[in-house]
Amino acid sequence: MRHLLYTGLLGMVFLVIASCGGTGGGGGGTERTGVVIELGQREVSSIATAAVEYDYLVIRVSAPDMESIEERIGLQGRESVQVSLLVPNGLNRHFEAFAYSSSAQGVGEDGLLCYGDAYADLFGDPLTITLIMVCGADDTPPLFDGLVSATAVSATEIALGWDPATDDVTPSSNIQYLIYLSTSPGGQDFSTPDYTTGPGAVTYTVTGLNPSTTYCFVVRAKDEAGNTDDNTVERCATTFPLTGKFTLTVNTAGSGSGTVTSYPPGIACGVNCIESYDAGTVVTLTPEPDPGSIFEGWSGDPDCSDGVVTMDADKACTAIFEQYQSWYNLTVYKAGAGSGTVTSDPPGITCGQDCSALFLEGTLVSLTPEPEKGSLFAGWSGDCNSDGIVVMTGDKACTATFEPLRYTLTVEISGQGSINIWSDPPGIDCNESGGDCTEPYDYGTIVTLQYELSNGYFCGWSGDPDCSDGMVTMTGDRTCTAITSLTTC
Repeated sequence: MRHLLYTGLLGMVFLVIASCGGTGGGGGGTERTGVVIELGQREVSSIATAAVEYDYLVIRVSAPDMESIEERIGLQGRESVQVSLLVPNGLNRHFEAFAYSSSAQGVGEDGLLCYGDAYADLFGDPLTITLIMVCGADDTPPLFDGLVSATAVSATEIALGWDPATDDVTPSSNIQYLIYLSTSPGGQDFSTPDYTTGPGAVTYTVTGLNPSTTYCFVVRAKDEAGNTDDNTVERCATTFPLTGKFTLTVNTAGSGSGTVTSYPPGIACGVNCIESYDAGTVVTLTPEPDPGSIFEGWSGDPDCSDGVVTMDADKACTAIFEQYQSWYNLTVYKAGAGSGTVTSDPPGITCGQDCSALFLEGTLVSLTPEPEKGSLFAGWSGDCNSDGIVVMTGDKACTATFEPLRYTLTVEISGQGSINIWSDPPGIDCNESGGDCTEPYDYGTIVTLQYELSNGYFCGWSGDPDCSDGMVTMTGDRTCTAITSLTTC
């Protein structure tokens, strides 16, 4: 976050854009720099600016690779103003300040009273920039003979030199120089400089150029009021070719493992991770992850980002390998005449409804059966062990068997007489001499006991209370006794 503070004091203007926390902040993850801007003032006409009430101040920050930022700050009747600006990092950020007044005589177009600007490169380190606000009608550009020399000093650098410009207002020590570059004669774009010097500079070394390449330059002078001369004096120079050898070092990182080879040959990392190549050689690196690993990408020198490296300097590339884990499917089936559900730990299976889930390779999954009322869990089959535990080394399937709970109905006969007792549903076929007098039934089955007498009287049922009417609900083991008599009951 940047805070802008304006204070008017004895005709002097002071402005601060300050960072709360240094680098970072701002939309989209763009790195930003804390910037402090101080505005001094120089009068170049007879305007009594100390007696002028400023109407408003405009702050503008611009560059070709960013959207311009502009803030208008009303000043009338205010002792201080604070606003917030966000300035992305990058080259040639153009900082401008405009002070407007409608109360002064002889002010510029649209009431512009004072103007100041400067260029700065923002890389994340806090920075202080001083802008001299020139007040009055200075609209004359500096006198400047243009660039005198352009000399290659290495395969990536060209040194520029010129004689100092003069100006009717701005001292030569405060004049800045704007540098325009092209790879073909006359191809410069004068809308935005490629490089900007500090005040008073008479030399500048341009770096980061390509070897064996011709570059053409034009340099223009700019005074404190923002006036720039329009000379087109051009000087060209060709950078040196690359010579000698450079060393390529390959490293590996991450939780996985793998090897890296190169074309042309030389790197075989695992074993040989360092190799020297002739200057200018283009080396293609090929990563090969080991089983169970995947290649995630390159880090190190920026030129390593795609695995194709131009050897114009010593460089180090790091191949990142991470462990790879597969996902496997676990499916639960249910068998048997009973019913129930199965759940898993870790969660995923709730069967019931969700009887399959994906688990990471190597996960130990514990399955828990839950029989419903009237059923029992009879055991596991399939890929899990007898405790319902399975390790996910591939797709797995486990079967939970649920069976109905069964309870025994026993019929007894007490007394004298001849009686035959049978059941519906079938199973009981019992008389005083024996027969089939016990039978298991599923939980909840309603069994009706029926009888036929060949001698004597039937006096009723005893035993379990549920037997009293001869209809028994099998929610547990039951014993029913038929009472008979040869005489009266």
